[in-house]
Amino acid sequence: MPNKAYALEWITFAKKNLDTAKLLFKLNHYEDIIGIELQQCLEKTLKSIMANKNIKIPRDRDLVKIYYSIEPFIPLEEK
Repeated sequence: MPNKAYALEWITFAKKNLDTAKLLFKLNHYEDIIGIELQQCLEKTLKSIMANKNIKIPRDRDLVKIYYSIEPFIPLEEK
């Protein structure tokens, strides 16, 4: 059974990271932090999918490992 409330929490946090990255980019400020904010946004977005699918969310920050745990739900196609 999907855990939509928990997924919504994760996606809300991800949106905050994205908004922060956009603001820093617009202000041409702290370019090194923009990458960190975008990584956090992607990580939290992937973890929101895990939450929605009731997959245990790891403390790991490795985006590739996290993606592989949800790959059956969102496969990437090579073209």
